[in-house]
Amino acid sequence: MNGSDAVLVDQARKGSTEAYRALVERHAPAVFRLAFHLTSHRSDAEDVVQEAFLRAHRAIANFESRSGFGTWLHRIAKNCAFDLLRKRKRAKDLEDSINGIHAPESEWNLGRRWEPDRPLLDGEFQSVVDGELARMSELERTAFLLRHVEGQSTAEISEVLEKSPEATKQAVFRAVRRLRAALRPHVGAER
Repeated sequence: MNGSDAVLVDQARKGSTEAYRALVERHAPAVFRLAFHLTSHRSDAEDVVQEAFLRAHRAIANFESRSGFGTWLHRIAKNCAFDLLRKRKRAKDLEDSINGIHAPESEWNLGRRWEPDRPLLDGEFQSVVDGELARMSELERTAFLLRHVEGQSTAEISEVLEKSPEATKQAVFRAVRRLRAALRPHVGAER
């Protein structure tokens, strides 16, 4: 089914399952990439995608079209991913307290976030990038990934993060600065 997102959203609001399916097919790859970058696990990313599209379907009548459908959907997916990660952290903390183990504050295991058809950084660089991404705040990590992996504009990222464009630019800047500093010893040359 062809048509702009606006046309498909309008048809989906009127009950067209084909229109909503077309929206899912159009946006699922980008939503999956975001979810995979945030959760680091394919099965978690698939759960996030499914939950995001379910929430979007339930709320499509309330979609005000102030932003694009894709931006709105990315915001929902980001929230679903963060909900899953917070839930997982609470469960791990509870398990650790039951077992008498104190878990470190940051338990992110970002692993390999990239899709199989995307090039991976080699060994040591990947470890440095993973470690630095794990130490970033959710805001910095998400802003960086949306900008430099997904290629979204500052305006789009601001809408997803529900932050001002200035706050979004600062989050991306801080993330890039941290990664550059972390990678500097591995590339051997100061700029």
